Amino acid sequence: MIADEIVIFTRCGDLHAVAVAAALDHKGHPPLLWYSSDYPQRQTYSIYFPGNGFCCEIRRQDRDVVIERARSFWFRRAFAPLPDYSKLHPDDHGYARKASSVYHQSFRALLDHETVGLKASLWANRPINAVSAESKPLQLSLATRLGWPVPDTLISNDPLRVREFIRAHGGRAVHKSLGSYWWQEEDALAFANTSVVDEEGLPNDGVLRQTAEIYQELVEKKREIRALFFGRTCFAVEIDPGDRGADHVDWRVFYEPSETSIRPCELPENISSACFEMMAQLGLSTASFDLMVDKEGRFIFSELNQAGQFLWLEAYGVPALEAFSEFLISGDPNFVWQPTKRPLRAQEIYDSARLKDLLAEESFRYRTPDGVVGGINGRPVPAHGGNYG
Repeated sequence: MIADEIVIFTRCGDLHAVAVAAALDHKGHPPLLWYSSDYPQRQTYSIYFPGNGFCCEIRRQDRDVVIERARSFWFRRAFAPLPDYSKLHPDDHGYARKASSVYHQSFRALLDHETVGLKASLWANRPINAVSAESKPLQLSLATRLGWPVPDTLISNDPLRVREFIRAHGGRAVHKSLGSYWWQEEDALAFANTSVVDEEGLPNDGVLRQTAEIYQELVEKKREIRALFFGRTCFAVEIDPGDRGADHVDWRVFYEPSETSIRPCELPENISSACFEMMAQLGLSTASFDLMVDKEGRFIFSELNQAGQFLWLEAYGVPALEAFSEFLISGDPNFVWQPTKRPLRAQEIYDSARLKDLLAEESFRYRTPDGVVGGINGRPVPAHGGNYG
């Protein structure tokens, strides 16, 4: 029975979740790693309604779990259920996929409900809040309401409006997707990155109409900020990509250690307060913010990621793994990290036998015939990628 445990809800291929799990184990607080893609092949869900409430049970290959309450619940990554289609008639594949997805979402919604759901001292974050917080239109609307400077923005699939917007901003604009997208090419993993577009470079109107995309004015920025918030704690780094030209709008794409300066920084109090307020408005206890600082020194809101990657901050002296692990151990939504003389560092965990054991177990459990770990809706998922997202 889950009583005072830490639960990490994730998918295969998430190095952050596994590393934090190994760190918690190292600290004497082994968590329950709940791989959502285990359902329905490797775990079953049962909900009992005996007449005076309900009880949720998860039966797995390694243990049976009755969920009633938890200390901390880290909703790290969601994953689509993976029915075993080899057991089914081809005509039933669609039904199984839909039915599994509906039950999985219903089970999660019941646990997530504030009144009758799982009792957890700390949610990082509640699934319902996490999903809504990923809405870029909602983020931009809240940012402007809170007084943040925001670039002129259009979100549209209307070819006429897109072309008008680009012309109105000097013939060039920043293009972003509404979410994180990647796909496997023949010998590499490809990502939908932020880029600069002009009207000539746009696809034809038939293609533009198929998906709504984000178009923003090109901001002349001095540097960028990545800020990680959890509880009442903030770690931030400033990123100076050097003199790379206005077209290099995503420092991650053109990252060169010899040319890019990344160092810890302190956010002005009014900026950190605005971030905490946005998190409160969205019902979040943790989030990562991407900000820009323009030539006049204004902090401009770019976007929020409620489950952003943060272990890469360790390379620049930020004790992110130690502090975030203590956040989960505390079970306190208002957690304030107190520096220690010798914080546990990510490299120690990367080198640990426990992490290797967890990765080996994950690789064995999710290995498919084609040698790729995992899968979303039948498509392969690469293991342990995208550490800067």
